[in-house]
Amino acid sequence: MPDPKPPSLPGFPQGSRSLRILFPLLQAALLITATFAFMTGDSYRGNWAVLAFVLTFLPGLLERAAGAAIHRGVRVAIALALFLHSAGGIYGWYFLYYPVYDKVAHFTSSAAIALMVFLFLLFLATFTEIRVGRRAMVALIILSVLGLGSLWEYGELTVDLLMGSTYFLGWYDSVGDMLANLAGAATVAYVPHRCLNRYPVEAVFRFFVSLHRT
Repeated sequence: MPDPKPPSLPGFPQGSRSLRILFPLLQAALLITATFAFMTGDSYRGNWAVLAFVLTFLPGLLERAAGAAIHRGVRVAIALALFLHSAGGIYGWYFLYYPVYDKVAHFTSSAAIALMVFLFLLFLATFTEIRVGRRAMVALIILSVLGLGSLWEYGELTVDLLMGSTYFLGWYDSVGDMLANLAGAATVAYVPHRCLNRYPVEAVFRFFVSLHRT
């Protein structure tokens, strides 16, 4: 297993104290949101909020399995995206602050997904023979997010047809959602576009991930 120790980038930064505090606060907010949904009889959204809470533990489980520590900013981005989508429906923020809230939620979610895709590609490049070039990495990040975003829009339309809900607000809204998804993905994709042009992939990897030593 390679042990990259590049001098080009700073050492692995776990993140500020505010990020360390924000993550459990977002988890608590998800639990409160789920409880509110069940208390108001919205068990459907409440179940999704519980699932979102469970998913916030996924990065920690992956860290233990891989023997690594992922930058706290990535974990916070994932938890924030899950909270925004859960709370938006349960508290009615999607409708109260439409269309701004909807687009902010899509931007945040797409950025979180793009970060996960980016880290996955960094792991592949660092610990396997698979090498993805800078331009290909940027393209994969953006295309992955847009592909998942398209499935999300199709899912909203399907749920509306089956349950009579109002998640899908029209094609103009879907276009706006996809533009927000593109903006979030492009924001994250700018990191490999810029960094991999100056630093080796191992250096970029170590900026986001710290390997535990045994």
